[in-house]
Amino acid sequence: EAKEWERDFLNQSKNSCDMTVSALYELYLADISTRVVDTTLETKKNIFENHIVPYLGKLSVNKIQPVTIREWQSTLMRETKIDKNEEIPKYSKTFLHTINSQLNALLNYAVRYYGLSSNPCHAAGSMGKKQANKMKFWTDDQFNAAISLCQNSSKKLALSIMFWCGLRVGECLALRPKDIV
Repeated sequence: EAKEWERDFLNQSKNSCDMTVSALYELYLADISTRVVDTTLETKKNIFENHIVPYLGKLSVNKIQPVTIREWQSTLMRETKIDKNEEIPKYSKTFLHTINSQLNALLNYAVRYYGLSSNPCHAAGSMGKKQANKMKFWTDDQFNAAISLCQNSSKKLALSIMFWCGLRVGECLALRPKDIV
């Protein structure tokens, strides 16, 4: 580990791409931390530390091939979770696209500032999709029909709040009484 750290440190100093993805990420993070707002920086850190570095962190940047990117993408796309006793994809298509975009940005940084000959993400292609599907909204008539069937006053209140405030179920469930008054 000490030898790996020393190699990365020396390569960072030489502006060489013969460093690990983790080492490049540290340089990238230091560079962008003054150029983006705090919430954007936290989002980037979360994506890198949970979805990119664990998979690709120990690889040498200049050894990453498009096939490496495709394998990483496939791993993320295959991850699932259980929801209502059903196995579903763990990540939405738009989040997969966002994760891929972050790796693409990191490797573009390596091309621009550390002499990486080309970004392997370009040849590998993207994953997911940029835009989410159109959301479906109830009309006033649909809402009135649904609310008239509700017997429980708590459920009526929740439905009304979601409809009139444009909240999703998770957002509504996170509300506390002090949020409403």
